[in-house]
Amino acid sequence: SWDWKSKYVVVGGVVSEPWVINMYYGKRDYDIAVSEINAKRPKVSIKVKSWSLIGARLLTPKPRKIHYSTKNRPWYYIVVQTHKGKSIKISHPVLDGLKPIIEGVKRAIEHTKTYQGF
Repeated sequence: SWDWKSKYVVVGGVVSEPWVINMYYGKRDYDIAVSEINAKRPKVSIKVKSWSLIGARLLTPKPRKIHYSTKNRPWYYIVVQTHKGKSIKISHPVLDGLKPIIEGVKRAIEHTKTYQGF
């Protein structure tokens, strides 16, 4: 069976532009990135996956449920599609855990609607 990998997801923030979604291995990695940025390091030392939300679409405005055979309760997920067609799937065991991500994605997409760089 295939399970999603646990990541710490941040939209915008001090480490990137407000229209970028970043995935870290965990909150500790995000904290390291923040401290390195605050120390004016030119590049963070930890691995981070990043996608631009310019031209992106939230394919699931309302979170959907997924049932894993290894979990007792369903998880909730959203799908964001980049302007290049890449689907970014983000899930959480508690619906309220997705709310800040959904709001951040919506805010970033709205913020970038007038972008003319393509």
